[in-house]
Amino acid sequence: MAFIAPTDPDFRIASVDRATLERFQRVAEARSLATRWSSVEAMLSQVADGRILLHSLLREERGGQVRAYRCIIVFPLAGQMGRSGATTFDVDPEEYSSLRGIQLSAEGCTLAVKLFAMALDGIESVAKA
Repeated sequence: MAFIAPTDPDFRIASVDRATLERFQRVAEARSLATRWSSVEAMLSQVADGRILLHSLLREERGGQVRAYRCIIVFPLAGQMGRSGATTFDVDPEEYSSLRGIQLSAEGCTLAVKLFAMALDGIESVAKA
């Protein structure tokens, strides 16, 4: 797998809704992509309605062709008002190409990539002492 740099033409930071993520999940299941929920039902049990942020991370290539884009997604957690989750998720290249990226400056991209990495590692709310 190859990392996707902010300067790569296929770099994306995008916002999608739950219906779009559900479509991505169905395609990922049909194509047996590695990093996905076990089922649509499992995904729907964890992801609430709302905006889902997606950041391209890795390109999975086989035989010179992109098989999947591994993305970090940050999503609202079902049944946990105001809380969010983060995970990795493989997106089919055709679905991925339909994503409209959010336009950011070079500095904005760098900051967004750092924020997604922090979210995946876990961000904890801390009370000030």
